[in-house]
Amino acid sequence: MKKLVKIVALFIIIFLISSCGKKSYVVFNYNCNGNDYHKCELKDNKINCIVNVPECGDNVFRGWFKANEYNEQVDLNKEEFKDNEILYARWYTKEEYKNILDAELDN
Repeated sequence: MKKLVKIVALFIIIFLISSCGKKSYVVFNYNCNGNDYHKCELKDNKINCIVNVPECGDNVFRGWFKANEYNEQVDLNKEEFKDNEILYARWYTKEEYKNILDAELDN
């Protein structure tokens, strides 16, 4: 009987430990209308959802970045994420984007 109680107690402990794991997310901050965001669950440090290209009026979407200083762009297909990271959308006006394309063509 004691052996059975120990086995049942062990299964209960394993169940409780495995079910207590917190979920981790990546939050996509669209930076468009102030509070637009999308949250994706992580699975094995990879994004576990479909991330559509966001829209923000007439602005042109440039990509996702790790900080709102836009100095480190993220490749969603290759990046391994940590718990609860925030990514920021980078936007250009049509005029800014045209100037960037013109400068790239000149080089």
